[in-house]
Amino acid sequence: NAGFKDFAAHWLSQKEHEMKPSTYKAYESVLRINLVPFFGDQELRTIGAKQVQNYKALRSGTLHPKTINNHLGVLSSILEDAIEWHFADRNPVRSVKKCQLDTTTDDYNYLNDEETQRFLEVAETYKPQWVPLYGVALNTGLRQGELAGLKWQDIDFNKRQITVNRSITNG
Repeated sequence: NAGFKDFAAHWLSQKEHEMKPSTYKAYESVLRINLVPFFGDQELRTIGAKQVQNYKALRSGTLHPKTINNHLGVLSSILEDAIEWHFADRNPVRSVKKCQLDTTTDDYNYLNDEETQRFLEVAETYKPQWVPLYGVALNTGLRQGELAGLKWQDIDFNKRQITVNRSITNG
């Protein structure tokens, strides 16, 4: 009979080598701050859809729906492994609907061509050494960590192609 708190700690330690350090840090934080305080020492086999729904409802007033869905994803992963490792019989997260995400492309404020050109002109005046990086960022959609992780060998100028092989996090 495994309690959630102890099993979650065991699960995280078993999965650490399979995760990127940033993912491990995020999962550890979700467990420590949210899931463990809510589910505590409750036996895994007794966690049902009602408790998962209660968790979702409790967090809906304070957290963004995408964040709640991320928490449910961590919980589901834990319970899937609990089933595989014979600590649980079912995963109640499967029967709880995810939070509805009502984002559209209208929610994003992209730079238009004129604004992009103006941005690069200002950058050329104040930070000319950064203009090539800004150009790559504006034309590829790469994330900050992916940009920071780029090396010359990742760029094929003939094919006009960039391969993302690494991402830098926390310096």
